[in-house]
Amino acid sequence: MHRCNAGGELLAVTDPLGAPVPSLCRTRDLLVAGTYNGALVGLDPAALTETGRGEPHDGSVKSLVPLGDGFASAATDRTVAAGGLYDRTVLWEHGNLVNAVAVLGGRAVATASRDHTVRVGRVRAADGGEGWEVVRGATLLGPDESVKCVALLGDPESPVVLAGSYDFGLYRWRTDEEGAGLRSGRLVDEFRQGVSCMAPLDGRRVAVAGWDGQILVVELDADGEVRVSRRFDLDALAREACRRTWAVAG
Repeated sequence: MHRCNAGGELLAVTDPLGAPVPSLCRTRDLLVAGTYNGALVGLDPAALTETGRGEPHDGSVKSLVPLGDGFASAATDRTVAAGGLYDRTVLWEHGNLVNAVAVLGGRAVATASRDHTVRVGRVRAADGGEGWEVVRGATLLGPDESVKCVALLGDPESPVVLAGSYDFGLYRWRTDEEGAGLRSGRLVDEFRQGVSCMAPLDGRRVAVAGWDGQILVVELDADGEVRVSRRFDLDALAREACRRTWAVAG
């Protein structure tokens, strides 16, 4: 891991962590790195010195997000876990590896899996403050391929779930709709290639990126429906940047 300032100057670097690092998150005064071999490594956020190694997964840690005083983790061992570095609770298990986990308001958790499903649940700290428990959960259907990324929008008690798949589709599910069983997602938009990642902008907006170079800003409207509010193409942005650079140089 490396830490740089705004000018790109290298300020700190870790010792080798023993494997590639596919995931990272900051939770309070701890930086947590998830490695390809399943390790959860605690780091000092400033010095990047290792402070401990937590309870590992049995596969690559694909995704980490803050949850309460700790964090949630998703891995290729098919499990999703929550807690601190050392005391972790498995929330649920998918039928195949888990690509991503998302959290909203410290109460709602959603996961995207290669098993073509999204799982969503409302969670709370267990009695006595030890561990986590799932209060209510559902399995969501829709994509025809592996689901790569997931995000939550709106009210944590009944969030709107957004997910992107290798079938090129961007899907949404409304958990406030009737029925608590399996739900088919509504196709919101289609990319020209697989949907690769999502980045929450706030509680009602998320940026969605695809392998085709598109970036969409998707937002939740007043009626609880999602819509694409902005659309960017990286190739077009790069061409415009080059044109402006040459115009200034000329």
